[in-house]
Amino acid sequence: MAIDYKKVFRSKYKQLNKSQKEAVDSIEGPVMLIAGPGTGKTTVLVMRIANIISKTDTDPSNILALTYTESGVISMIKALAAIIGPDAHRVKISTFHGFCNSLINEFPEEFSNIVGARHIPESEQIDLVEKILTEEGFDVLTPFGSTFLYVRDLLSSVSGLKREGVNPETFIKEATQQEKDFLEREDLYHEKGRYAGKMKGEHIKTSKHIEKNKEFGRFYDVYQRRLREALCYDYDDMILEVVSKLESDEDFSVLIQEDNHYILADEHQDANSSQNRVIKELTSFHQNPNLFIVGDEKQAIFRFQGASLDNFLYFKKLHPDIKIIHLNENYRSQQTVLDVSHKLIEAGSSFDAEVHKPLVAMSEREKQSVTVFESETIFDESLTVAMKIRELLNEDVSPEEIAVIYRNHKDAKSFVRALEKMKIPFALRSDKNLFDDVFIRNFILLISAVCDPVDDDKLFNGLLANFLQIDPVDVYKVSRFAKYNRSALVSVLENDNLLKKAEVSDIDNVKKVYGLIKKWNRQGLDRNLLNTLESIAYESGAVDVILESENSAGVLNRFRSFFKHADRFASEVKNARLLDFDRHLSVIDSYALSLRGSEGSFVGRVELLTAHASKGREFDYVFIVNVTDKKWGNRRPMGKFKFPEAFKGIFESGDNEDERRLFYVSLTRARLGVFVSWSRFAEDDKEKLPSVFVADIEEKGLTITQHSSAIEKIDEKEKNKLFFSPGERIGLSLKEKDYVIKAFLENPLSVTALNNYIECPWAYFYRNLVRIPGVYSLPQRFGTATHEALRDFFVRLRDEGNLGKEYLLERFYLSLSKQPILENEEKELREKGEKVLSGYYDAYDGSWRSDVEVEKKIKGVSLEFDFLPSPLLLTGNIDKIEGKGDLTVVDYKTARPKSRNEIEGKTKNSKGNYKRQLVFYKLIVDASKEIEGSVSDGVMDFIEPNNIGKYKREVFSITEDDVKNLKIEIEKMAEEIHSLSFLDEKCEKSDCEFCQMRENFTF
Repeated sequence: MAIDYKKVFRSKYKQLNKSQKEAVDSIEGPVMLIAGPGTGKTTVLVMRIANIISKTDTDPSNILALTYTESGVISMIKALAAIIGPDAHRVKISTFHGFCNSLINEFPEEFSNIVGARHIPESEQIDLVEKILTEEGFDVLTPFGSTFLYVRDLLSSVSGLKREGVNPETFIKEATQQEKDFLEREDLYHEKGRYAGKMKGEHIKTSKHIEKNKEFGRFYDVYQRRLREALCYDYDDMILEVVSKLESDEDFSVLIQEDNHYILADEHQDANSSQNRVIKELTSFHQNPNLFIVGDEKQAIFRFQGASLDNFLYFKKLHPDIKIIHLNENYRSQQTVLDVSHKLIEAGSSFDAEVHKPLVAMSEREKQSVTVFESETIFDESLTVAMKIRELLNEDVSPEEIAVIYRNHKDAKSFVRALEKMKIPFALRSDKNLFDDVFIRNFILLISAVCDPVDDDKLFNGLLANFLQIDPVDVYKVSRFAKYNRSALVSVLENDNLLKKAEVSDIDNVKKVYGLIKKWNRQGLDRNLLNTLESIAYESGAVDVILESENSAGVLNRFRSFFKHADRFASEVKNARLLDFDRHLSVIDSYALSLRGSEGSFVGRVELLTAHASKGREFDYVFIVNVTDKKWGNRRPMGKFKFPEAFKGIFESGDNEDERRLFYVSLTRARLGVFVSWSRFAEDDKEKLPSVFVADIEEKGLTITQHSSAIEKIDEKEKNKLFFSPGERIGLSLKEKDYVIKAFLENPLSVTALNNYIECPWAYFYRNLVRIPGVYSLPQRFGTATHEALRDFFVRLRDEGNLGKEYLLERFYLSLSKQPILENEEKELREKGEKVLSGYYDAYDGSWRSDVEVEKKIKGVSLEFDFLPSPLLLTGNIDKIEGKGDLTVVDYKTARPKSRNEIEGKTKNSKGNYKRQLVFYKLIVDASKEIEGSVSDGVMDFIEPNNIGKYKREVFSITEDDVKNLKIEIEKMAEEIHSLSFLDEKCEKSDCEFCQMRENFTF
């Protein structure tokens, strides 16, 4: 039964309090919403969007909602979809970087510094910094014996300045003024005694900082110049380029403003100066713009990324008449948690009774204590936490409603071990450093062995990768034999007699793996990076081992993250091969940088996450752990620079207030109960003190329970047994029904996924549902470049007229140059494209229509089935839509033309995938509110000629019966996946690689 979303809105509106209704109804002019934790901020924000759509003629695509994180984007879309349905996917909900990137992609000709350049990977940034330091004659920045001491600090400082919109010229000007003011001081030197004429000790340190700042200014200037010379840009340049364009080009600014009628900025307390400038330019056309700012100064926890109170209050100063609405009624936590949290803020130096008003709990939950306990050791603390979690689980608390929050990623280690020992299922929401993942670390070691097999240490470590399934004893035997006989490891591996003498138990397997390593080494020299990585991943058995592992969902997500990083690197580094990637990984690792990858799914799992990652989350019970001095509060400044006063606020707050807000955020994640824990001794036996915040929340009149560790109740024998017991990770498997259904419903269905399912359910399962790593083939790279060239060509033809064949080829060459392929592969595809696209242009020149939509991504269409708990979302990216009202959808095919019968599935080897694609496009276009009209025809436009050189376009009339039959196919697919009946299905191909993978993947 269809959902009445107007009724849903009315029902939710009635549940709002007075202040919430005021915010939802204030849809015109600038509004600032000060919303404390748990006060319904997200509900108000999405209800306001729904109200705008309902009360104005604004199209959802003309509403822009900006937030700080990708998780925030997903949360907002889900919350909005529950109120307005599929239209939620048409509202532009994005991070700042995502929005800026979309502008760059939509208007590439406006951003020559970005589009004509490439994003520089971290390893190349480090290389560039090292070259600058060694070639440009720095003294302070290159201390004797530690030339590269400042590399990381230089990069992070440049990034911080860019986020605040500070260019090299501005910094140098301030540094020069700092030196001038310093030298004009009258008390610099001793006037009497033995030190007369010498600088006073108190000023020598300042003098050194000034010299360092002068060198930093010169470094920053050189760094930016060299980036431009190399036609590169870094991550922070993306927003700066958009800001610069919006500020300098009024016509472009007006164009973008006309496309975004209402601007909403969520989590604005986390915005930096550059992001504020984006919002300012988007709203500068009107004196009283439709701007909705949402935030809470108490939750400003991203100071290190440029957030500040000044930035938060920026629009209040810009628009003095801005309406300010406060939300103080909390619907999340019980009152004790709120009282303790307020007491924490009240104890801070920035407390303002007029601004920081107490939150009032609106829930009728029974008051519970906030528990503070101390332990002797970190092991005692972590095991006590695990035992308390076990108690909660035994009381039928859902695992997803329990969180363990720590300050830094590395703090998770001891609590992970404790949960494993107690056999409690958990997942890390904090993005894990992929270098710390055992499986991926082994894969990286194998890559190093492949790149340099004559290095005994690298080869030895690579052979120990568990997915290679070599008995570790055999590896040690070969290594010991080689060392004893003073031979290279490769010499032993290549000689059967030596392997026998080394007493290797499975010589055939060892030889097989070494043969693969040699093969991959040759491939790494001859083939592009991604193809070689794919070969290693599958031929080594790594993917098979992942799929069969108990924690297959988590490991696969992280492995996919690793491949995404490789793909990004290959796109950024021209002609990238495996050796380049290996060096890149080595540089990242040596500078203690990280590759981040998430567990991905948290069904039935206790969540472990950092305090920063907890922002926007809520749980019934929260454990804030390792709350010790200098861990939470009193942290030493990490940077090695002390910049001029004008920039001081960018990098340091000067006190504990940032940490206090972070602890406040952690406390207010809890609905029912909070447990705060610390231990007196660290793992290195150094004594520790509790955080200053523990004392701040231990106030009379608050219901706080203090007790020592529960593990003290365990006798020493039982404690030792737990200490030495092996841990067991209860992972999330891809084989769990809940995981499969959740993945199916959360990922919108494309026609490609549907076609894959109809061809082979297991092709769909592996490619589209669990998404095993894979890379594009050369024909697919050719198709991508061709599609992008045609997109650009038809956009310009529509807007400016036909710019000729040369423009089409130029766009093809540009797109091809960005593909992660080798020079010889690019040359081959370039020659093919020049021939194919020239012929295509000549065949149709003069017949193209200009009333077109190009590369139209349709979102927000859904189908409802009684057996599914929520609507099934559909999505599609249509190459071209021609006409107005009576529409024709066009799909390009970069392959030899097919016959009409083959397109329609009327031949033996065809299932009608091409025709189904056109029908699917009619379904989503007609159901979407984005495009007026209805699709009557579909065109398969073949970009390559047939065997006699003729170009072919097949036109089909698409009927309502076609759509009806398509819906039946989709329903059948949905039912088979929901019931898991597809598990017993196989396709008709005897050599299907996916069906073969299914044989080794037992449910």
